[in-house]
Amino acid sequence: MSDFKGIVLSNTIIHDHDVIMNVLTPSGKVSMKAKGVLKTHSKNRNYTEIGCYSLFHTIDKNNSKVLLLKNAEMVKRFFNIENDLIRKSIYSCFLEIMNKIDITFDEAIQYIEILNRCTNPYCIYALLLCQVMHSSGVSLVVDECVLCSSSKGLCALSIPDGGFVCVHCFDKMRHHHLSVDELKNLRYVVHASLENYPALEEASSLSYESVSYLVELLHRYGEITIRSHSFLEVLQPLA
Repeated sequence: MSDFKGIVLSNTIIHDHDVIMNVLTPSGKVSMKAKGVLKTHSKNRNYTEIGCYSLFHTIDKNNSKVLLLKNAEMVKRFFNIENDLIRKSIYSCFLEIMNKIDITFDEAIQYIEILNRCTNPYCIYALLLCQVMHSSGVSLVVDECVLCSSSKGLCALSIPDGGFVCVHCFDKMRHHHLSVDELKNLRYVVHASLENYPALEEASSLSYESVSYLVELLHRYGEITIRSHSFLEVLQPLA
């Protein structure tokens, strides 16, 4: 039997009341079978749902690649995420992204902790998207026009070309015209890192629209689709 803490990234129902969980742990991702956790009276139900940060007690059955859950207990709850629809929706996006990429446990916890306490949740969401693009070898051109290399008169974002464009190259049919502040905010987050996140949040005011551009860029160039992001659009009238 082995014990370890982890974040539940996804659940797949395999029988009426059983699931296979994909869990991010300090040693990497592991698959775990949890029997009966969908039953209303299951003692493990509240610790095995997607997004739970729990301590798992497992059985390694016949050297199987899938561990068998014996029982679980809560390590920590993220109350601000639980009680805020925008943060909760962004957390779903985080988990979907983390389920699809290589990320360390410590780095994942940093993103989640910041999401739980930050002032602007779109800011940390944008940073995660940019870092995933960087890891995928995708570089968004934000310091000059992606078409002519001019650093003057930048006024829009081109999704098809992967960067900013200037007034001379701007095509209203192909490009998203952005304000000076929107351009500045995107430039900040592209150059930012987790280590300087406080400075990023202080200097920028990233919005749902800015994040949506990054989601589209990640889909186009990183080939990562974030299905959970669509719910954020539904929430915008309530924000």
